[in-house]
Parts: sequence; structure tokens; C-alpha cells
Amino acid sequence: MLTLPRTTKLWIALVVASLAAFLFGIFSYAQEFDHATIATNLRTPGHGGVAWGLYVVFVIFFTGLSFAGTTTLAFCRLLRVDALKPIARIAELITIIALLCGATCVLADLGRPIHGLTKLPRYANAASPFFGTFTVAMASYFFANLVYFFLAGRADAASMADAPTTRGRFLYRLWASGYHDLPEQRRRHHRATFFLALAIIVLLVVARSTLGFVVATQSGRPGWYSALMAPSFLIIDGVSATGLLIVAGVALRRLFKLHDHLPDTLFRWLGNFLWVLTLINLYFIVVEEITATYAAPRADRDLAIAVVQGPFAAPFWTMVSAFGLTFLFPFIQYMRRRTSIAWLVAAGFLANIGVILRRFLTVVPSQSHGALTPITEPHFYIPSWSEVGVIAGLFGLIALVVLLFGRTFPLIPTPRPYVRPAAPQRPNLVHRAIVFLVATIGLALVVLGLSDSLRLFDRDAVDPRIPFSPIIFAVGVMVLFGSAVVYELLAPRSDKLASSGAPVSDSADSINPLTKRGETC
Repeated sequence: MLTLPRTTKLWIALVVASLAAFLFGIFSYAQEFDHATIATNLRTPGHGGVAWGLYVVFVIFFTGLSFAGTTTLAFCRLLRVDALKPIARIAELITIIALLCGATCVLADLGRPIHGLTKLPRYANAASPFFGTFTVAMASYFFANLVYFFLAGRADAASMADAPTTRGRFLYRLWASGYHDLPEQRRRHHRATFFLALAIIVLLVVARSTLGFVVATQSGRPGWYSALMAPSFLIIDGVSATGLLIVAGVALRRLFKLHDHLPDTLFRWLGNFLWVLTLINLYFIVVEEITATYAAPRADRDLAIAVVQGPFAAPFWTMVSAFGLTFLFPFIQYMRRRTSIAWLVAAGFLANIGVILRRFLTVVPSQSHGALTPITEPHFYIPSWSEVGVIAGLFGLIALVVLLFGRTFPLIPTPRPYVRPAAPQRPNLVHRAIVFLVATIGLALVVLGLSDSLRLFDRDAVDPRIPFSPIIFAVGVMVLFGSAVVYELLAPRSDKLASSGAPVSDSADSINPLTKRGETC
């Protein structure tokens, strides 16, 4: 039977600290909301400041943390890496909350968030950074992960609802949505989550590349125009997400006493993944610096020198040192075939320090020191206390949600091996037709909304010809991924009458040859 951890003094202290940080973030943004962006150090480039500062740095950082849920999902669901399955739910939870924090950073950076939210649904152009960031990279990817998180938690929600000591059974039953752990329900869940995982991985590449292209296609900004920008975004996301997953996993293991469920083998896997990604990231840094220094136009060379030897040298070499240690700590353990959790946590922490500095060096120098026609003297951007407060509040929000969720729902998925039904079920054509119709409608809305947002119907049009075409695109994405929910929840009546079966061995036939061991994430 599933049991929840007890409330401890340490848990209460952490909740209070996280809540205090979140409230401080609200207070910090209230100052900006009242006084506009003059309360920050964001200014017009070339006039003593930068337009994209700490908020955009953490837009990229927070959305990059979504790499944690998707890569864990890919490994444990598609590649059958059983060692990573216990941390899958934690990774997905961090992904969802981090995407919300990234969207919040976008709104904070707008200065007039209400104005932006009201204009985006009507007039947005798919070529604009706001559209790509807010719809493709956040809203679509967020909803896809939310659907998977909901479906993957139904079985444990049903178990919690059946427990005699559980409080708030109504909420658990609502999440379970009629799930009774019957053989055919497990088969349907395996099918749905397998193809949903494939779609989420594709969406991850599209979403993260979109953010990379937002920067890389700014040809007038030295240091941004690079073909490596999009792939480097993916690699750096992997470094930060894996590092944070190590730190969060170890912290939750100690806080909720999950040592039996989160063994050292799990963190050894994550450590190996971390040093490989960090090595690739260091290679990208070397390639970019060599290219910019020896073969780039003059403005790019000057900017590269300013980063390596000039006013940005301190954060640059701090970043390189952090990445170097992030590579060395787990790599040495890999070579010695030993696992030190303390050193892995240090590597995970340093990884995120390096990634934040890397994002800062990507966003800021090109605006403050890389202008092609500078109007005034270059100005080194230093974030204001209100900007730092907003970011601290978002970190507090992530910690608060994880702490509260871990106290009310199992953080470790319960292993459920594949179960063969007692009697084979005939395919229900009506059920399949409904799912196919919902998916087709969603795909049609996506194509229609995106086409009109790109002005494909009229190249010379300033506004979309179809009212609210960006909203049509977003709704289409939701309907498309919602077809997985329809597939599982609208079960044929025969499922409710099916008898339970017995677990079979790993060699038994399953829904897909890649998922014969059953679903636990």
C-alpha cells in the first residue's frame, strides 16, 4: 500500500523558507508593476543598458530545465533504462513547474504583461520571438507534459483513493478518473504513453530549437548569428536539467527518506549522463570562441575578446571553471567505478552555476558591448534587486510545489509489470474512431492556426485574416495531445468487465517491443 511521508520540522522549515522567497518575488514584481520597468536596470541598447537582461536569461534557463522530464521519459519509457524509472515523476514535476516559471519570466520582461496577453491572441506573428517562445516553446510543450503527467499518475491516484487512511479521496478519485488497474487499462496506458513520449521528444527538439533560433536569427547582433546556437541550447539544457535532477533527487531522498527507492545506481546513471553532456558543451564553447576570434567579422571578434579578456572575463572563466569541475567530478568516479553522492551533488550545483553564467554571456554582451553602431559608451549590465527578487521568488515557487506535492502524492511511481488480460479483447471501432476524430481535429486546428499566424494566406497582410489564429493554434495543440486522454478515459465498456490477469515475465509479448517490462513512469 502506498504511504506518504510524515511531516517533519525540516519539511516545515523548508516550506516556510520557500513560501517566504515566493512572497518576496511577488513583492519585487509589485514594485515593477507599479513603477514600470524603470524599477529595473533594463534600458534601451546603446543608451546605457540592455533590453534583454536577467528575465530573458532565466526564460532560457527555466525552460531548459524541461529537458529533465523529457530525457528521463525517453530513457525509462522508450529505451527501458530501469535505473531511471524511480525519478521519472520528480523529473516531470520539475519540468511542468519550470515551464510555468519560464512563462512568468516572459510576462515580467514584457513590462506590460496584460497588454501583451491581450494582443498576442489576436495579432501575433509566428515569426516573432514572443509567439515562438510563449506558444511553441512553453504552452504546447507544457500541455504535452501535463497530459503525460496526468496519465502516468492515474494508477497511483487510484491506489491512494482506495487506501482507508487517505484524506481527500475525492481529489484522488478525480485524478484516477475511473482507473482500476485492470489488464486492458494497463495495455491502453502502455500504448498511449509510448506514442505520447515520442511526440514529447519531438516537441522538445522543436521548442528548444525555437528559442535558439530566436537568438541565432538576429543577424544584426554580433555573437548571436551562429548555426551552433540551436544545438548548443539543447546540450546546455541537458547539463542544467541533469544537474538539477541530481541535486533535487538527493535532497528529496534525504528529506522524505527515500533511500530504498532512489539508490546510488540511479545517481551514477545521471552522473555519467552529466559528464558526457558537459564535455560536448565545452567542445561547443571552444569551437565558438575559436571561430569568433579568428574568422568572424570585426564586431564579432571584438565581442569575443571582450568576453574572454575584457569586462566579461570574470564570469566567462568562472563559467569555464564550473563546467570543468562538472565534467571532472563524475568522470573521475566513472573511471574509478565508484559513486560519491556528495561529489555528484557538487557537480550538479556547479553545472547550474555554469549554465546561468553561460546564458548571461549569451544574452547580455551582444547588447551592451556588441552594438554595430553604438550611440554611447558600453555599459555593463547589473540586475536590480527587483529583478533578482522575482527570480528568487520563482525558485521558491518550484521548491514549494515540489515539497507540497511530495507530502500529498507519492513521488516514486509504483512499479506495475505488464499484465496479460484473461481473454483477448476485440478492438472497439467506435472508440478508435472517436480518438482518431479528436486527433484529426486537433491537427487541423494546428495547421490552420499556424498557417494564418505565419501570414501564408496573404503575405502582405499585417494582421491575421482569421480572428484569434494564435489561439486556434494553441487550442489545436491541446486537442491533439488531449486525444491521448480521450483514448484512456473513454474506455470501452468491456474494460470494466474484464477480469484481472497475472504478471508475466519480461519475455512476454507487450504492446511494443521496446516496452516489454511494463510501465512505471
